[in-house]
Amino acid sequence: MRFQKFVISAQLIGLFGFLVACESEGEQVTPEEVLHKSIQAMGEVQTYAFELDSISSEAEMGTVTAHINGAATVQPMVAHINRTSKVATRTMQSEAYIQEDETYFLMDREKGLWINVSPDVRGISPAKEMELILENIDLFKFVEDKNGYRFSITTSEAEKDVLWKGLFPFYYVMDDPLFYTLMHVIRSESGPLYLNYEMTIDKESFYRTSAMMEYAFDMNIQDDNSDGKVTETLYMKYHSMNETEEISVPRSVIENAKTYGDILFEDFERTDHRSEEKKGNTDGNHLNGSYFATDGKAVFYSNWMQESGIYKLTDDHLEKERISDVFAVDLNVVNDWLYYSDEKDGFNVYRMRKDGTEVEKVSNDYAIDLKVVDDWVFYKTNHPLKNTQPLFLVKANDGVKIQLIDDLFRYSIYDDQVVYQKEPQGVLYLLEIDEIRQTSPTIIDYPASSFIVEDGWLYFESAVENEGIYRVSLDGTQVERLTDVESQGFNVIGDELYYTNVSDGHSLYKLNLNTRQTEKLDDRGGHIHIINDRIYYSKHISGLELGWFQMNIDGSDAIRAPF
Repeated sequence: MRFQKFVISAQLIGLFGFLVACESEGEQVTPEEVLHKSIQAMGEVQTYAFELDSISSEAEMGTVTAHINGAATVQPMVAHINRTSKVATRTMQSEAYIQEDETYFLMDREKGLWINVSPDVRGISPAKEMELILENIDLFKFVEDKNGYRFSITTSEAEKDVLWKGLFPFYYVMDDPLFYTLMHVIRSESGPLYLNYEMTIDKESFYRTSAMMEYAFDMNIQDDNSDGKVTETLYMKYHSMNETEEISVPRSVIENAKTYGDILFEDFERTDHRSEEKKGNTDGNHLNGSYFATDGKAVFYSNWMQESGIYKLTDDHLEKERISDVFAVDLNVVNDWLYYSDEKDGFNVYRMRKDGTEVEKVSNDYAIDLKVVDDWVFYKTNHPLKNTQPLFLVKANDGVKIQLIDDLFRYSIYDDQVVYQKEPQGVLYLLEIDEIRQTSPTIIDYPASSFIVEDGWLYFESAVENEGIYRVSLDGTQVERLTDVESQGFNVIGDELYYTNVSDGHSLYKLNLNTRQTEKLDDRGGHIHIINDRIYYSKHISGLELGWFQMNIDGSDAIRAPF
C-alpha cells in the first residue's frame, strides 16, 4: 500500500515538473524581444549615473588604471565626469564636462581655469545603443541566467569598427585634454584590431546595468613599424535611472572656459602678431646652445660648463661685467627680463631683471631646451615614469602651465607653430598651437639631424650622410639644397648661412643664399651665435681647451672674446 502511494506521489511530482517545464518553455523570450523591451525602457530614461574602471597597457607607457564616476543627462547629451588614474606610484585626478561637441577640462582648480577642447564625441543615447545591437543581433551571443540577459560578441571582422564607435562610452575622458583629443582622432580614423564586448540587461526593469569592452588599437601614427599597440579593458556599471539630477554645464564654466589659443594669445592682437612677437633668442642661437642673448642692444653671455655667472658685455665687446653668479643655461631675453635654467637648482626655470635683481622662479620642472616667446616659456622635460620628453609651456606672469606635446626630441617655435621631431634624425611634425583643439600634427617628411626655422623657411642638416644643408618652405612647395658637404652646426641671418664645414677640418664658412657663393671665415668654428650683427663662435685654443671668438658678420675684425 505504501509502495502504491509512493508511485502515485512520484507520478504527481513528475507531472508537476512537466507542467513547470512547459510553462518555463512558454515564457522564454528571444534576444529580439529583450532588446525591444530594453529600447522602450531605456528610451524613457532621462538621467543616469555611471562608473567605469579601466586598465590600459602600452609598451612604453606601461600600465595605467583609472576609475571614472559621474552622471549624465540623455537629451541633450551632457555629462559630468571625475577621473582618478594611477601609473606606477603616481596618482592623477581630473574633472570634465561634456556637452555635445564641447568638452571642458578643469586645468587649475585654484585658479578656476577650464580648457575647452572640441573633438566631436556626440555619444549616442542608451536606447540607440540597444538599437545598434539589435541591428547586428546575428553577431551576438545571447544567454539568460539568474543575473539577467547577456549579450556578447568577440570579433576581428570589419563590423567591429561600427560597434566600437557606437558602443564606446562617450564619457571616457583622459587625464590630459590634448591626449584626450589625440585619442579621439585615432579612434575616429581607425578601428580596433579586435573587439570583445558584453552587456547585461536587468530582467525586471530591462535597463542595461553593466557592460565590458576589451579592444586593442595602433597608436603608431608615423607608420614606421614601431610597436604602438595599446590594449584597454573597460568595466562599466549603470544605475540610478531617472533618480539623478539633470546635468548641465555651469554657466560660469561655459563663459570663462578658454581654448589653448585664448590662453596663448590673449595678451595681443592676432592680426598683428608676427610683428609684435618677441623671442628670447633666435632659433639659430638656440641650436648652438643659447650661450649668448641680446635685448637688441646689450649682449649677455653664460657658459655654466666653464664658469659660473651671467655676464654683460661692454659696448666695445672687449670686456664683461658679471651681473649674477648663477649657473645659467639657455639664455633668453624678453623686454626687461633674462630667462634661464638654473643648473644648481635642478635646471628649474628662473627669470631676473637685466641688472640681476628681482629673481623669480617660473617653473619647478627640469627644463631642457628653454625657449621664451613674449611671456610664454617653452621647454621640454623628462617624464621618468613614461620615459618620454613632453613639451610644456608656462606663462611667466601667473604660472599657468599647459602640456602641448606628450613626447619629442627637438623642437622650434615659429609664428604660432611648433615644428618638432619625435626622435633623433626623424621626420618633422608641424603643430598649430592656437588651433590645437581642432587639428592633428602635419608631417614634413624630411629626415633631419638638426633644424631651425627662419622667415618662413625650415633649414635642416640632412640625416643622410654627407648630403649637406637643405631648406624647405613651411608650406612644402619649395625645397633647396644649399651645401653638399658634411656640416656640424649652422646659423642663419638674412641672406647669409654660416656653418661648420666638417669636410674642411671644422672650419667656419659663410654661404650667400642669393649668389650661392661660399667664403671661409676661420680655420675652426663651432657653436655659431649671431648677435647684433656680430658672430660669436668657439674654437680650440689648445688641445683640450675651447675659447670664444667674435667677428663682424662679413668676417672682418676677428678677435678673441673676453671670456
